[in-house]
Amino acid sequence: MGGHTASFRNETGFLFDVGPHISFTKDTRIQSLFAESVEQDYETVQINLNNYWRGHWPLHPVQLHLHGLPQDTIVKVISDFVEQHQKPEMPVKNYADWLISSFGNTFAETFPMQYTRKYHTTAADNMSTDWLGPRIYRPNLEEVLRGAISKSAPHVHYITHFRYPSAGGFVNLPEEVCPARKSAAQSRTAVNRSSSARDPLLKRAYNRLRRAWSPRCRFRTSFA
Repeated sequence: MGGHTASFRNETGFLFDVGPHISFTKDTRIQSLFAESVEQDYETVQINLNNYWRGHWPLHPVQLHLHGLPQDTIVKVISDFVEQHQKPEMPVKNYADWLISSFGNTFAETFPMQYTRKYHTTAADNMSTDWLGPRIYRPNLEEVLRGAISKSAPHVHYITHFRYPSAGGFVNLPEEVCPARKSAAQSRTAVNRSSSARDPLLKRAYNRLRRAWSPRCRFRTSFA
């Protein structure tokens, strides 16, 4: 598993997670494992997602919630969507091809391709499609039209709820599951809080600890 998980509390008492870490697995074995790791002390929260785009807050996924966007944008998105789906199916060599094939040029270039550049720091045509799974919903024309003329379009997303520890931040899950990680985290905290941590030797030791614990127990849990 890849990725990393960390939580910290600032001087005013607020708790922060590094990265958007939540647990939305539907695997009952993993659900039980995580629940037991925090002694069943967790919250189940319903997902409520939206997006920000040029002063607008369309619900997620945008392809089902065009209502409220500029009329010219809506018309062009729908026109391109219809035109694309009337063409012979195009070969899909990368993520950009998949987006255009699924939504047409206007939607693909205005929304997911822009997000891809920002979030993944690369262009969509530089990415494969083997990671997609259920992550991006492909609507039919009726769904696109209903979402363009009405605010009451259905909420369709592969994540409906997530679990989060009631106390201590998301880091409590992997640190309780992986004792080696928890022990290393406590050591890092002790070194970091020490007034003598300004010493170059201790700083180097602290950095070695950071490098040592991360590969031993890693969790990919971030929201996708």
